[in-house]
Amino acid sequence: MVKLDFTFSNLPNDAEAKFEVSALVFGGNIYFALWNGKNIVQVDTFPFSSNEINAKVKMRELQRKEIKDVNFLSLNLPCIHVGYNNFDLNHFDTYFAGIVLPNWVSNAVQKFEKFREKKIFSLYYLNQSSKEVIDNIFEHVDYFHISSAMANLVRKVQDVILCFIIEDSIHIVVQKDGSFHFYNQYECSDKNDFLYYILLVRSQFFEDENVAVQVGGPVDKKSALFQHLTTYVPNLSTYFSEKYEVDTIDFPEHFFLPFMGAKECG
Repeated sequence: MVKLDFTFSNLPNDAEAKFEVSALVFGGNIYFALWNGKNIVQVDTFPFSSNEINAKVKMRELQRKEIKDVNFLSLNLPCIHVGYNNFDLNHFDTYFAGIVLPNWVSNAVQKFEKFREKKIFSLYYLNQSSKEVIDNIFEHVDYFHISSAMANLVRKVQDVILCFIIEDSIHIVVQKDGSFHFYNQYECSDKNDFLYYILLVRSQFFEDENVAVQVGGPVDKKSALFQHLTTYVPNLSTYFSEKYEVDTIDFPEHFFLPFMGAKECG
C-alpha cells in the first residue's frame, strides 16, 4: 500500500563528526538514518541478514565514521504500557499472560524502556534470532519500541492523534490533556481501513472532531490515501518537527518520523 522506498545518498565526508544511527526492520530490510547532531544526513537500506554482502559493505562504510549511538526501533506486537509505580521486572511475563504463547516467549528477549519525562514503561519482546542479527551488524545497540518513540515525539503537545503509516499498517498514539492515553497498530487492506481506525480512535478519546491528527511515514500528500483522509479528517496534517532537520535528502520531513522518534528515545 505505502512503500518505504528511499533513494540512497552518499556518506558525508566530515571526518571529525560523531554520528548516530536510527534504524528499523521492515519487509525484510533494515532501514537506517545517519544523524549529525540534529540533522539527518543520510538514509539507506540493506537486506536484513548478517550474511548479505550488501550489509557488510554498508557497515564497512559506516565503520569509517565514528558512530556514537545506534537506536533501533521495534514495531512488534504485543506491547504493553505500565505505570511507573506498577512495573515489576520480576513479573515481566505475567503482563503478557494470555496474550503470547509460552513457546514464543522462550525464544524472545524481554525489553522495556521508560518514556521521556513520563512515568510510563513500554514492555515488549524481541525475537532472539533477529536481535542476534542486529547485534552482529551494529555495535552497542539500544532498543526502543515504536510506541515509545511516537509518544516521546508528542510528549509536550496537549491534544493530538499521531499516526505512523507504513505499507499496510497504521500505528496510532493518542496524547490527551498533555498525557499519553493510547497506542495500538492495525492492519489495513485499503484506504477506507486507514480512515476507519483513525476515526474509531478519535471517537474513543475526543468529542471534538477538529482535534489535530498528524500523519508520518512514507505517505505522499498527493496520494489517493492522503487525499481520502483529508476529505473526512478536518484537522489532518503531516508530521513536522521543530527540533530535527533533514539535510540533502529529496523526501518530505514526515517520511522520517520513525527515525526522529528513535532519536528522541536515545
